This record gives sequence, C-alpha cells and structure tokens, in this order.
Amino acid sequence: MTKKSIIITSILLSILALLFILFGAVFRLRQIDVVRPEGSEIAVTDQDIIAASKLKLGKSIFMLDKQSAIDEIEQTYAEIKVVQIKTVSVVRVQIVVRERVEMFYAEYNNSFYCLDEDLKVLRQTETEPTNLIKIETDLGITSNTKLHDFLNKDYALITYKLFTAMYTNVKVEDHYAERADICNLISSVKFEKGYELIDENNAVSFTNLIITTRAGLTMKIAAPENELGKKVNICFSTFDSLEDKTKGKIVIKYNGTAAYYPEA
Repeated sequence: MTKKSIIITSILLSILALLFILFGAVFRLRQIDVVRPEGSEIAVTDQDIIAASKLKLGKSIFMLDKQSAIDEIEQTYAEIKVVQIKTVSVVRVQIVVRERVEMFYAEYNNSFYCLDEDLKVLRQTETEPTNLIKIETDLGITSNTKLHDFLNKDYALITYKLFTAMYTNVKVEDHYAERADICNLISSVKFEKGYELIDENNAVSFTNLIITTRAGLTMKIAAPENELGKKVNICFSTFDSLEDKTKGKIVIKYNGTAAYYPEA
C-alpha cells in the first residue's frame, strides 16, 4: 500500500469513527415536549402523554418508531389526536396533540356510537344525539366494537375531507364553518356506489357521498375522494343562493359538472 493510500484510508477511517461517535452518542433522544393548541382542554398531563408514547430517552433519534408512539397514545387516550411527532433537533422531539371532538354518530343494535371526523369511537350512548351528523351507511360496527376503535378507513378518508372542505370553503355569517356550524348545516351523510358511462362501451364506478341538510335539501357528490373542497364549495354556494332550501337536490357528477333539481 502506498503512502498516499494509507493517508486516504486513515482519513476515511477517522471520518467513519467520528460518524459512529456522533450517531452513537450525540444523536440520542434527550428531550420530549408536548405541544397543545392554545386554550386546549385536554385533561391528560404532558408526563402521561409521554409515558403512553413509550418513547425512550437515550434511543437513537433516527430509530424512533413514531407511528407506533402515535398509536400507543391514541389507544390509551381516546380524546387525544396526535397531529404529528416532529423531530426538532438531533436530541429532541415534539408530540403535537389536539382534542378529538364528536362530529358524527352511527347506530348499531339500539346504541349510538359518537365519532370524530376520523371515525374514531369517542363515546357510546343509548340516547340518540341531536347535535351530531348521522352516518346512515354501515360502518362495520359489531358487538366487539369498543372505545378508541377506528371504523371504516375508506369512509373515514371522506368524512375527514368533508370536515376540512367545509372548514376551508363554507362561510357561516362572517367566519368559515367550524364543527358546530357543520353539524347545524348537515343532518346526515351516507355512501352509495355509483356508475357513469364515460363513452358508449365503458362505465366507471365510484362512491357517491349523499349529504342531507337540516333544511331538507340533499347533495349528491360523485367521487368525493377527489377535489372535495371544490365540490363542496359548488354545492353550498348553490345552496346559499336558493330561496327554498327545504327541497330539491344538488348533484355533482363524476365529470365535475353540477346540476340543481328543484323537485328531486
């Protein structure tokens, strides 16, 4: 081995040793912080949230199983939503949380399961809620369904997008619709299979989101997984422009075209 090769090899080995020391001793979890929204009413302490996460101090910052930590927290505390676990330095992470809030409910065997927009079971009651949105489609609830469970993932994607679409596109007086406003506007939702011809020989299948407003009018939105914000904006802009909101149907077809049927 030449002198030049020895020098290069020594430098590379020194760099590798330094990296090993950094990864092995420096890049270790030393601090975990819990971040809550201002005015949060979550009763669980920061220490209890950290304990539930099962994140261990001293572990490599690059080897943390964040999804497992999120699952552990949410299984322990039904009322908490972990927005994210964020690495903010080579030794510190933040657990960002907020409250889960009831927004929907579903009925099964004369019981009512109160859910948030992710379709997580927050409460079970024998009294039908009057201030939440009823889901009229089978979500797969059984006698084994319990607190903390998440229901139908496909529909949960749509209910979450419906919440965000309403929150960012629909105005109630001088503000965008919040959860209480959304529940005051919508009585129920359900999901149905839809089919549409795209040419003479081919048809496409998709999900329809059927919204029934508390005023009485219904909205039928094809493929709500896609551009739901735009579709909700069209529906509620049309809704706001109507003199008679107690009947009729607003339809958004698969191709994005919209129509209003006053007697439907």
